[in-house]
Amino acid sequence: MSAAVLPTAYRALAAGCAWRATSSDPASAAVLLSTAVAAAADLGPGAAAQLATAKRAQSSGATAVGADAADAWRSVVRLKLLGQLAGLAASALCGAALAGAASVVAADAAFWALGGGAKRLESDGSGDGVRAAPIPSPLARALLSVNLVLLASTLAAAAARRGAMVRTAGAAVYCAGMLAQTIGDEKTRRRKALAAAQADVASPA
Repeated sequence: MSAAVLPTAYRALAAGCAWRATSSDPASAAVLLSTAVAAAADLGPGAAAQLATAKRAQSSGATAVGADAADAWRSVVRLKLLGQLAGLAASALCGAALAGAASVVAADAAFWALGGGAKRLESDGSGDGVRAAPIPSPLARALLSVNLVLLASTLAAAAARRGAMVRTAGAAVYCAGMLAQTIGDEKTRRRKALAAAQADVASPA
């Protein structure tokens, strides 16, 4: 899939999740709406950026970071995207709110567990190349731990009967975690955009 169309695909699935929420029980509706917000505002843009760097690294960027590094980054990104899209499709098309949410979170957890933080690449600012931009190991481990907590909560909620306290609590943990992640990632993107704009202004013509 092209990185350019990924945000549109995520937004379409987000709309499907929101529509499913209108005919779901309260816990499932909250999960579906949280998934929809995250997919449209965070997961879609993040997936597009990561896939773009993965494809760029396979072409002109590979000489800068090495073919092995490019292949490793592409592998973890593709796995993450497939898991997210599968979960969003299950939520939007089948109304499987908690199962879909579990797939989305499991994809993120797998990304961190497989070394996505250490393998991370990003644009080098030239428009064509990439550079290694590993996330510090303590932060990567913390993000993995958060995703594992969200995954355990979502799976527990999915296994519980409708109306059970475990289902409600698990759904609440998922919703809070996803919305916090969405807000945090958006703040990070804005800071990076502001820093890039300031660097452009400060650089000599």
